[in-house]
Amino acid sequence: MLTTNTVAEDSSAYQYAIQCDRLQARTEGTPAEKTWLSLMIHAQRIAFEQLIEHCDLSGLLDEGETLEEFCAGDPGSACYLAEWQGQLVYFVQHSGHEFFFTADGQLPRLMPVSERDLDLQRQAHSNALGTLLLGANDPRRNGSDGWEKEVEPLEFGVRQFVSETQVRLLLEDDRGPVAGMVIMGSCVDQIYVHSDCRRQGLASRLLEIASAHYGDLELSQTQTADGQAWTASLGASRDHNRYPDYAP
Repeated sequence: MLTTNTVAEDSSAYQYAIQCDRLQARTEGTPAEKTWLSLMIHAQRIAFEQLIEHCDLSGLLDEGETLEEFCAGDPGSACYLAEWQGQLVYFVQHSGHEFFFTADGQLPRLMPVSERDLDLQRQAHSNALGTLLLGANDPRRNGSDGWEKEVEPLEFGVRQFVSETQVRLLLEDDRGPVAGMVIMGSCVDQIYVHSDCRRQGLASRLLEIASAHYGDLELSQTQTADGQAWTASLGASRDHNRYPDYAP
């Protein structure tokens, strides 16, 4: 992790503006109430050093505290940059909270949010595994994947994100993201299908594609009723297979 706490010294350094929960409270019921969501959608993960270079951390950290100390205890801590039409918003994510920096220290402004964005947010909000439908390094996954790198798709419509600990697959069609899967080693650890796209064979299709590329895959021991029903539909037996966290 980072070993320095150097901040930009010139007047152009981005200033600490607000914490996520206060941003949400300040914008609730206004035309800008989706500001937090819009920042998550437009964010790209960056190195800690990049945020340190461009931001004045004195408004966030205690005197003498380093960013490393501030983020201690949460291995999923990460830094991001959201950008839209010249507006840049840096933020640190730590322990489920985001801490935003803007050019003038004022509230971040709303960035565009599409209907598809809102639909994916509903999936993520209704079920934690719904975040499997999000893109690489999306901050709404709270750094749970490590730093993901998008590599060559397994086939058309099957995106592949690789980190140090896992592979995440994202199945898309003309409706957008419809199914996601996490593979750890030779085990399917998680699988999720969009709530509007179930009973269409998408989980089975994604498993078939993954198995063709990665070989025989076991299924996670953690199971739900939906997971058991899906596994049974594959003709799998409880004695020889493990179950996915979520598989409609």
